Amino acid sequence: MPATGRRYAVGGAGLSSWAELAGWTTVTFRALFGDVADEPRLPEGEARAAETVARVVSGLAELGAVEPVADLAALGLTLGLELADDLPRQGRFGTGVLVALGSAIGLDLDVVFVVGARRGAGAVA
Repeated sequence: MPATGRRYAVGGAGLSSWAELAGWTTVTFRALFGDVADEPRLPEGEARAAETVARVVSGLAELGAVEPVADLAALGLTLGLELADDLPRQGRFGTGVLVALGSAIGLDLDVVFVVGARRGAGAVA
């Protein structure tokens, strides 16, 4: 890890709540990468990734209502899980999308049509 990143990582070592970790992560992300809103020069994929990180980090403080105590390990695990689930959009808005049923878990869709499925063959939600 470069010296700059190491310096920021040490700053988060003593934090013990989601609110503290969220604030520290926000400050660290902005210090290392700048403000996402002020970075129109980023390529589309990188801009989308930066916006996703900023969105996920902004919601971290709310985890304190579920589990008040947190540390850097919990932060790393949570960020890894949240960012791994962020899949890029495929296709155009207003058109159908064909996905495997297991891949559709957690998607925010207006309408869902399941065709060709046998009753009782899938997991019960």
